[in-house]
Amino acid sequence: MKFILLIIILFVLWLTAPMWQVEHTIDKSIVMTDKEKEEAAEQAYLSIPASERKRLESDKKYVEKFGKKPRIDHDSDTPYVVKKYWKKIYKYPENIIPLSCTPLEKSSNGWKTVCNYKTIEDSRSYQLQQHIYYIDKGTVKCARSAVKI
Repeated sequence: MKFILLIIILFVLWLTAPMWQVEHTIDKSIVMTDKEKEEAAEQAYLSIPASERKRLESDKKYVEKFGKKPRIDHDSDTPYVVKKYWKKIYKYPENIIPLSCTPLEKSSNGWKTVCNYKTIEDSRSYQLQQHIYYIDKGTVKCARSAVKI
């Protein structure tokens, strides 16, 4: 009886082997030389339409000029460098309540955002603020001043 049961189990495993067995293949990118990888990357780049290549080139030049797109605090959509700017500029930075910032966009002065926030300075009431900020490689520029972060 045990022998028959063992044969049935082996037969079922043999039938279902294509479903559970892993096919072992070699990933070509692992065994490619550096020259082959460069050629493959160039072929992929050339397969992109000309308009898209032009946009990629302009994006690359923009990043070289103004730096990478700053990271954003997703609770208030405020760039972290702007929050650091507020800590250096305001007398009581712990009392700043960020309301919202526009998405970062490219401009001729750097990454641009408009932020709305509330502050408490010397008075006991909140003041609503709205400023345009330009971010250029970690330097935040506002209409009032520029601070290197």
